[in-house]
Amino acid sequence: MFIIEQQCLQHRALHPDDPLPELSPIIANYLIPPESITSNSAPVSERMQKLFKLEVTDKIKQEETGENMFKASEEEGPQAKKPKLDNNLEGGLQNIMKADVTEVGTVTPLEDFKSLLDRKDPDMIEEAYKQMQKRIQQVVGDSFGQQFYGKAMDCLKALRQNCIAKSKPNDYNKFIKTYKDTLIASGRRDFWDLIVKDQQSLISKLECEDSGVTKQEADKFTAGEVKVESSELPQDEESADDLLDQL
Repeated sequence: MFIIEQQCLQHRALHPDDPLPELSPIIANYLIPPESITSNSAPVSERMQKLFKLEVTDKIKQEETGENMFKASEEEGPQAKKPKLDNNLEGGLQNIMKADVTEVGTVTPLEDFKSLLDRKDPDMIEEAYKQMQKRIQQVVGDSFGQQFYGKAMDCLKALRQNCIAKSKPNDYNKFIKTYKDTLIASGRRDFWDLIVKDQQSLISKLECEDSGVTKQEADKFTAGEVKVESSELPQDEESADDLLDQL
């Protein structure tokens, strides 16, 4: 076959306007399969023809071809009115991803929280607050020691700041009052101490006029709280060191 291809290419190069020469009888004889193989494969060939029939199909309609579709677009011209994109899709892939956010997750809670609030749906604001509160409690509860406290505190700050900005301080105050008792009861007093130290407790009227908590009430809510510094050793560790010194 390689020799045949070379002969055809050579003939076409030397005689571009002449038809290709006929195949040599000697080479054509090599292309004919032996009669024994033809007779033995005849039943199989007939069966294949019955199972896989070849049918002539109608030509593709002219209006459905790609060429005609492109021509139709060109004929419309630059003045043709383009379909308006949905407002939710304007801004590219980032806004498309935001539209898919349905809850505040544990991986990117701050981004999820912001995405829900950006929907400009009044009902979604309340739902976003509830979900963020649940995530804060989950992150703190799943934390090994203070491993995830930083992440939880960032979420708490975002929730508090948004409640002030949206004039919904009572939503935050109601949550933080209940959450204080939950933290102390569950042995997470150290996280509550961080909340007090970072001044993320109740929202008073000084921060938001819609708050039902005065500055005095906010101060009283955190008054007398014991803040344990990380540099201070517990009594058990100090006793253990004293015993080692005596050995």
